[in-house]
Amino acid sequence: MIQRIQTIYLFIAAIISSGLTFVFNLWTNNTLVVFAKDLFFREDILQKIIPILFVGSALLAFITIFLFKKSQLQFVLGRLNILINLFLLGLLIYLSLTLPGEAQ
Repeated sequence: MIQRIQTIYLFIAAIISSGLTFVFNLWTNNTLVVFAKDLFFREDILQKIIPILFVGSALLAFITIFLFKKSQLQFVLGRLNILINLFLLGLLIYLSLTLPGEAQ
């Protein structure tokens, strides 16, 4: 059923992963503000993975909403989405700790 509480949670996760990551900046240097959409054009592969993981997490959450008849598969895809987000968090922490120069 679409009215279940996990549907609301998955919809909120999809909105946050897809929309808010392109509105708020990830980090700022003295003159440079970095958004997730700007990382597509970097040469470092670790920085190119970040927006792909954001969009992938949003798509996975949105697809999982419509698998309400297959609750076991929905559970597995929800866990996979959690692992993607944990990997993304670790990657963002690593990149923020290894930024060159002084970050605010």
